Amino acid sequence: MRSPAILAALIAALLAAFQPAGAQDQERRLNTVTVKALGPDKGELHINPIILRPQNFQRPGYSELELVFVPVALIEDRLEPVLGEENRDYLRLITKIPARPEGVPFKDTARDYFTQSVILPRGHYVLSEVTFRRRAPGGQPDIQAVSHCLADKSILLRIKGGDVIYMGRPEFDYPSYDRLADPSFSPAERMLSQIDRLRGWRDTATDLERFEVAPAKFERTTAFCSPQATTPVM
Repeated sequence: MRSPAILAALIAALLAAFQPAGAQDQERRLNTVTVKALGPDKGELHINPIILRPQNFQRPGYSELELVFVPVALIEDRLEPVLGEENRDYLRLITKIPARPEGVPFKDTARDYFTQSVILPRGHYVLSEVTFRRRAPGGQPDIQAVSHCLADKSILLRIKGGDVIYMGRPEFDYPSYDRLADPSFSPAERMLSQIDRLRGWRDTATDLERFEVAPAKFERTTAFCSPQATTPVM
């Protein structure tokens, strides 16, 4: 008959054999990583807009800038919108505008803004509309919004399939009340007057190229601009 000491030793050995392995012996698994690649029919456009505000702008002011890109086709000597089933919302690029406290001097610089991106099907696009908005808290309707249609002066760009484009840091002027009273005011005029100086690049499947745009104009319709948008008199 086995002694209690021997039985205790056997039980302890059996229990140890069924214990889970130590941390160093366990299988190690990495977190799941999702890799997204652009298809041959789409490109990705990145922009870091800089909004320049006067020191005396009325607070709290507009909270975001929205750029709308509309796909176009060249028909004879004019640009025609390419209409599809998609809503125009997917053509929008929105930049948040940081708040500025009252009475404190400031300077809007690239450090205050972040690069935004939008994925677009390949083709030609015009920057059709620039909108400034002041959002209400809690997702309520806009408190204030002002839109500018760029029918008389805009830019035309090309999106290639699989390309990643960085448009640079174009500067936009803030629409303060005194500027809105000027019928020639356009928040994009600073950028449009220097389109040859846009510092950007296009990352293709084979090379890194300079990003270039061309001046453009289009006939104002609801396919390009919202009805409430103003068209600056150039």
